[in-house]
Amino acid sequence: MLLKDMSGRYRVIITQPDKSLHTTTQLRFDVRPTLGQVLQLNFGFAPLVTLSGTVFKDLDANLQRSSDEKVAGSMLVSAHVVVHNGSPEGQTQLPAWQC
Repeated sequence: MLLKDMSGRYRVIITQPDKSLHTTTQLRFDVRPTLGQVLQLNFGFAPLVTLSGTVFKDLDANLQRSSDEKVAGSMLVSAHVVVHNGSPEGQTQLPAWQC
């Protein structure tokens, strides 16, 4: 959607195409282009993902849960989201469940 006001400013708005996608950029830009100027506006979307697994103390450090390695009790797990260029986009605290 493109809206123009009386002073020559434009508001460019994109509608999220699919609720299974999450936005990686803003969805609205307010711009005031000059005569002949070409603007490049980027709108990013990425699929939603689900992370799952088991937290346990890896006694033998083999990266797999053995029968003698118990599931961890109550603890806080951090997930770091990284975008394609390697910079951190954010951090989300995920609660662990007590087992």
